[in-house]
Amino acid sequence: MDHGLKRLIETLDWSYEEVLKEVRKDLELDKAILEKTLEETINVVQGESELKKTLEEAKKLLTVIEVKPEKVEANLLNFR
Repeated sequence: MDHGLKRLIETLDWSYEEVLKEVRKDLELDKAILEKTLEETINVVQGESELKKTLEEAKKLLTVIEVKPEKVEANLLNFR
C-alpha cells in the first residue's frame, strides 16, 4: 500500500511539474506576442505623430501662402 501511495505522489508531482512547464511556455509565448504587439503599436503611434507634425507644418505653410487677387487677375490676362 505504501509503495502504491508513494508512486501516486511521485506521479502527481511529475504531472504538476509538467503542467508548470507548459504554463511557463504559454506565458513566455504570450509575453513575446504582447511585446511585439506593443512595439508595433508604438511604431504606429509614432508614425501618426510624425504624420500629425507633417500636416501641422503643411497647415502653417498654407497660412504663409498669400493669394493676392490682383496677381491672379494679371496672370489670367496673359492668357487672353
